[in-house]
Amino acid sequence: LETVRSYSVDACKQIFSAGGNSFYEEGKYSCGPVADNRDGSYLTMLSGGGLKFGIINIVGNFGTVFVDQSYWQSAIAAKPTSTHKGYLLGGLVWFTIPFALATSLGLAGVALQLPITASEAGAGLVPPAVATHLFGTGGSVMMTVMLFMAIVSTGSAEGIAVSSLCAYDIYRTYINPQADGKRILLVSKIVIVVFGALMGGLSVGLHAMGLNLGWVYQFMGTAIGSAVIPLWNMLMWKDANAIGAVVGVWSGLVLAMI
Repeated sequence: LETVRSYSVDACKQIFSAGGNSFYEEGKYSCGPVADNRDGSYLTMLSGGGLKFGIINIVGNFGTVFVDQSYWQSAIAAKPTSTHKGYLLGGLVWFTIPFALATSLGLAGVALQLPITASEAGAGLVPPAVATHLFGTGGSVMMTVMLFMAIVSTGSAEGIAVSSLCAYDIYRTYINPQADGKRILLVSKIVIVVFGALMGGLSVGLHAMGLNLGWVYQFMGTAIGSAVIPLWNMLMWKDANAIGAVVGVWSGLVLAMI
């Protein structure tokens, strides 16, 4: 990595070339020193871009946990004596995702100087590219299996969470208070199908607009971060009220977008 940092523009052009013609564009490939990093290093913790991403990441993940109904359902369903242990262990297990995929495979992609563009990196293609380069077809299979398991698990939890909100908190509360179990189950199934179709369509639309996974991740923190403080106050402050929480969430969202 220190060798990559020392590369000049001419050296980068020579590395990223094919048939005697260079396709290197400064800022498009990770080659040479990193702007806003101390001494241009890839291994430093003093990074301007990393600091900005870290702030968005912390706010966004707080919002993800506080606003995501699947977390609340899991906490309510679990035994009180087991909840905190489960979430702590889950956090430790989850740490392997950014460490193994982002840190290890990401730095490996830079060290190996794979021709991965900035847009491809933003789309989350660094781990499969590095895994395929190192392990061949086996690496591709491992990444595919891991992604399939992660997407199915997350999609299932989110589908159940949304269907629960719509069936119990909206349908039975405001539309049909006399709804029985069969009717609630039917509404839940319909919501799961509709929600899945909408999320699939949204994914296709974002891809068609050229908005990658990195943009979605950062937009998530901007969009839902304003709900963290109102939800915290609703849990911990006895004088908090619904009007203040709603106003705080929506005004924070508008200000964030501006």
